[in-house]
Formats: sequence, structure tokens, C-alpha cells
Amino acid sequence: MKYSINKISFIIIIIFPIIISSCLTMYLITNPPDFYYKSKFNKEIRKDNRILKLLSFKYINNFWDDNIFHIGLELINGNIFLIRVEDSIYNVHGIIEIDNFKISALELDNSGYNSYGYRDGIYYTDGLKAYILEIMLNKQSKYFNNLNNYIDCFDEIKTHIEKIFYEERIPGDEEDNGVWEKDEISGKNIWIGNTDLWGDDEELINYSGYILLDETNRAKIFVNKIMATSKNNNKLTKNKV
Repeated sequence: MKYSINKISFIIIIIFPIIISSCLTMYLITNPPDFYYKSKFNKEIRKDNRILKLLSFKYINNFWDDNIFHIGLELINGNIFLIRVEDSIYNVHGIIEIDNFKISALELDNSGYNSYGYRDGIYYTDGLKAYILEIMLNKQSKYFNNLNNYIDCFDEIKTHIEKIFYEERIPGDEEDNGVWEKDEISGKNIWIGNTDLWGDDEELINYSGYILLDETNRAKIFVNKIMATSKNNNKLTKNKV
């Protein structure tokens, strides 16, 4: 009987912590960004007296395996937006939603191989990249890589996005995005850019959502109205204290 008790004690004291440690290690391996960055972002928010709380938090898989997240923020004044950030709430890549407007874009890239390694083509983006927003609102380079400028320019951004929404929708949609297709001769996957679907500058320039990025590259901005991110959503984070 004493032997059985000692055996049980051994299992509890030695084996059980090993099991817990293994489970924790597996969680950290499969979810490393969530575990660390959710806590980090909340700490940053608590130190910023302009931000009320983090409304949403989602890790975004990406080509480079960087620590990219979509985070929803509610400001003290009630303004809400969803942005794409890397490593910190202050390092912003772009905006996805503002108030009750959801933004997406198509980019025409005629610069040859781009950062993804693809050739010329049409590329769909969920949201609006910072550098496109800078061109749209005539701001200096990297201006919208900083959260502070999204907060300061909230009304300016929203006004332009509303203008795009209430205009006739610019021709094009997500299905214009380029695709990988298997080449019948080589058997290799090749990138089909679908550039012939883009349209003509002379027609498209009349839309507020059409942006001339440079001499050859262009962007189309699309805006849909949605139900704004709930201000009462506390599932992911606690209210700021």
C-alpha cells in the first residue's frame, strides 16, 4: 500500500509537470506570436491615454513569416479602426477598416518581379497599404507607418473613404487578382497576372478611388459598408485601466 502511494506521488510530482511543460511548449511552438504580442500590445495601449482598448487581435500568415497582426482599436473619443501592424501597435503597414467602412484594393504592378517574386500583374489586398494612403492624401513617405498619424488624421482618412463609397463603384473586383496556373509544357506553376483586366487610365482616372502610384503602377480602392467593430467586444482584451 505504501509502495502504491509513493508511486502515485512520484507520478504527480515528476510526470505531471513534464506533461504540462510539454503542452505549454507545444502551444508556444504553434502559437508563438499570439502568446507574446497580445500581452505586449495591451501594455502599449495601457500607456497611451488616447486609446481605450484593443477590440480585436488576429495573427496574419504572410510570405515572410513576420509578426503581422490585424488589430482593432477603440480610441477614447469613440473612433474605431482596424489596422495592420508589425511587432508593435505603432508600426503600421496599412488600414483595413475605419468606423463602419471596410477597405480593399487592387494594385497593378508593372515593375517586373515584385517583392513576392511574381511578375507583372494585378494583386488584391485586404485593406489599404500605408504608402497608397500616403499618395492618396498627399503625405510624405512613411507618414502612415506611424499609428500617431492615423489617430491625428482619422477624420481626413474617413472623409476620403466615405467619398469613394458614395461614388459609383470603380470597375474591378477581387477576382481580377492574378493566379498561379500549371504550364502544360513545362509542368511548372507560373504566375498569370491578368493585367488585361485592368482597364484604361482615361476612364478610371475619373474615380476618387483610382490612384496613380507612379508612371506605370496603379491602384483601385474599394469601400464597403459594414457593421462597425463592436465597442463591447471584450473577449480578447480587458478594458484599459
